[in-house]
Amino acid sequence: MSVVEFRNRLQAHKDAEAFWVDGRSVSFDEFLETTDQFGEELERAGIPPFAPTLIEGNINPESVALLWACVERKLICIPHLETLAEGPATKLGIAAPEWILKASRGVDSRANLSILRCPEAGTRPEHYNEIALRGVTGLVLFTSGTTGVPKAAAHDFTLLLEKFLASGRAMRTVAFLLFDHWGGLNTILYSLCSGGSLICVDDRTPDAVARVIEASKAELLPVSPSFLNLFLAARAHQRFDLSSLRLVTYGAEPMPLRTLEALRQSLPDARTKQTYGLIELGVFSTKSRDEGSLFFKIDQSHAKHRIVDGILQIKTRAAMLGYLNAPSPFTEDGWYITGDEVEQDGAYIRVLGRKSDVINVGGEKVHPSEVENTLLELEDVVEARVWGEDNFLLGKIVCAEVHLGAGGRAEAPDAKVNAIKRHCAKRLQSYKVPVKVALTDTPIIGDRLKKKRSNAS
Repeated sequence: MSVVEFRNRLQAHKDAEAFWVDGRSVSFDEFLETTDQFGEELERAGIPPFAPTLIEGNINPESVALLWACVERKLICIPHLETLAEGPATKLGIAAPEWILKASRGVDSRANLSILRCPEAGTRPEHYNEIALRGVTGLVLFTSGTTGVPKAAAHDFTLLLEKFLASGRAMRTVAFLLFDHWGGLNTILYSLCSGGSLICVDDRTPDAVARVIEASKAELLPVSPSFLNLFLAARAHQRFDLSSLRLVTYGAEPMPLRTLEALRQSLPDARTKQTYGLIELGVFSTKSRDEGSLFFKIDQSHAKHRIVDGILQIKTRAAMLGYLNAPSPFTEDGWYITGDEVEQDGAYIRVLGRKSDVINVGGEKVHPSEVENTLLELEDVVEARVWGEDNFLLGKIVCAEVHLGAGGRAEAPDAKVNAIKRHCAKRLQSYKVPVKVALTDTPIIGDRLKKKRSNAS
């Protein structure tokens, strides 16, 4: 789908609601008016096509209108979430933007645009020159970077739009995932193209999300498994009317089977669906073997996949051009090495976790997700995080951080740790049982809305 075709889709929805913000409805016509306003301001500012441009914002009518104005002007778009704890300094150095833009809603309801020219950054990254030679819109997205400097993936944005040609069902979708990540962008593009409504949220705590679902009559909730653990532990589904929900999708990290089972019991009228995507490739259409299974298959119309030495590899026309600051992760024949270890069952696969997260205990492999799922079987465990720690004799030992609910915190810490280890010893082979267990009463979830693994190596 071309950018022009996408604009035609938006215009066809006219008076339909495109955004819901704190009870305020914004139509597609109003959204496009703001997009055109920003486009004129970008032109007056003299921002040329193919200029790398950092766009600060969140998922709201103004920020999305600014993003789309930049797309239509064939800029190299670098979305940045303004509310993240880390500053943009590292990303500025890697992406070398020439402009920084930020949209906001003024007191008179008119959209405001801030435009800042950056100092000369020196030599442009080679992939920027390739985007200019193609004459297309560019997109730069960053990996989470939880264990080091984030990598910047450069895309031909027009290739990523192709999957939205077959518009889906218009739904009222909670914009939970982030503006500067493929999950959030996929939510934006799918909703706009299908004529749905994006339900905007600033507060992503369980009660705040449940309150927005109730008030907006949201139908689709795309979230991470880590958030679902918090959501279920907070029992938000018992204190708010969530009967409007028709579908809950989950991705970005492995889903514990225990969490999936609890979700289906707590929201029995809502379907569940696993998604799979990567910053380097986009988000793919998937089909679960059944709603209670973690096995899924990838739609072969936009991507092919193969498994080599237990690692998933994917080939797609919409793959990134490459990293701005790292070597190519593609094989010589064009397959992207995902780094995800998978189990295969016929046409279906199940993601076990990142190969880099696997713990080698005396020559035996331990997948953190298996141990984490075992820990979540305990009723008073809200979330768990497992990693390997260096050991002179075994190479690594298994360590765990466990977020306890109120019931678990009432027990003496030493007794609780012993109970956790006994439970694991009954359910796991001895080398998988955590040697060290740390208890916490704070969520194990980071700014990226998934499990923190910064020291889990």
